[in-house]
Amino acid sequence: MPIRDKSNVNGDMSGQIIIRLEELSEIVNSFSGGMIFRGEYQTYQDMIEAIDNPQIGYTAFITEDETKDGARTQYVYNGEDWLFAGSVVHVNDATRLTKGIVRLNGSLSGTADNPKLSNTGVASGNYNLGGNIVTVNDEGRIINIAVSTKEEWEYKSLANTRSEDQTVFTVPKYDLLYSEILFFWNGNLLVHNRDYEKTDETIITTKFNIRPCDDVVIKNIKYVGALSVSAIINDNLPSNVTTYSSQKSDSLYYRNDRDILPTEDGLFDLGDTSYKFDNIYLQNAPTVLSSIKYKENVKTCNLGLEFINQLQPVTYNYIGHKRPHFGLIAEDVEQIINKMDIDFGGFIHDKKSGIKALRYEEFISPLIMSVQELHKQIESQNNEIQYLKLPLYKKIWLKIKKIFGVGK
Repeated sequence: MPIRDKSNVNGDMSGQIIIRLEELSEIVNSFSGGMIFRGEYQTYQDMIEAIDNPQIGYTAFITEDETKDGARTQYVYNGEDWLFAGSVVHVNDATRLTKGIVRLNGSLSGTADNPKLSNTGVASGNYNLGGNIVTVNDEGRIINIAVSTKEEWEYKSLANTRSEDQTVFTVPKYDLLYSEILFFWNGNLLVHNRDYEKTDETIITTKFNIRPCDDVVIKNIKYVGALSVSAIINDNLPSNVTTYSSQKSDSLYYRNDRDILPTEDGLFDLGDTSYKFDNIYLQNAPTVLSSIKYKENVKTCNLGLEFINQLQPVTYNYIGHKRPHFGLIAEDVEQIINKMDIDFGGFIHDKKSGIKALRYEEFISPLIMSVQELHKQIESQNNEIQYLKLPLYKKIWLKIKKIFGVGK
């Protein structure tokens, strides 16, 4: 039940009603016709005299409420009484008072005993009512009163603060009944009951794995009181919550504010055939994984002198640049591998863009194989040269040993 105010100003205003916020919210929601703003008055008594036939849903502002120590206030009429609805921080002037007479910005119609205000003169827009944002339309009708909330705490589990996948987060205590938990994952606000659940007053359980590279921010929003208009407010998110934006890329993240790593192993590229980097400056040479544990189908290289001898080294400069470079032409290498009917990893053909390129490090193994083949040829030729230099009798003796097996 509403609490009746004991104040009595000039003996004429006893019976003024003060109610708790949650009770007022229920009353406001029961107004089938919504709320209609009837203007602003200097005193409570001025409002009573000016609105002598109030209707359910009427609301008005008072600039110097004598019953509330001269504060700015708002009242709502529930069909029986004017209910005190709280202090008003700021409101645009809808009416002006001159020598105790209310001067309305709008025009009056009806009779002298029952005047009707055809235009309240209230500018449409947003008004701050005790921390709640009241929205008034062009007809002077209150169409929305935003939720008033406060953020009690914010929990952060940022990228690299976890070493393993995680689904359970222990957070500061919150009120299961009156708190709303906002869960931000990589900058996205998740929908409650679909992506996560509040297990108890300190546990948040997600319905998917949070990876070590993912950012998580959990906010506890406390509802400290709210007015709502039936069938108007259907958004349960607090009005004062700003969108959280993560600066972490979908493919990269920072470790220890020093290292840049991909979020997935062996998945992302650095540039492509259409968007290339110009120069990359390194203090150390790139490290390419070459351990046997990363490889399979290991066989002896079958490319050697036959392949290398067909390559045509050239000198060139890139279009728009004057400095000479030394290397190979990708199309020349393509012809060679097609003729030899081999699949060579050093030749790259991007089917989408049509660009052809070479990986020069892939030529190292055929070059090594070629050197080994040349070494065998040189060794054989050296043996033949040494034989030709021998005296005739030694050559004859060597042939006899070879035929009869002498000296074995």
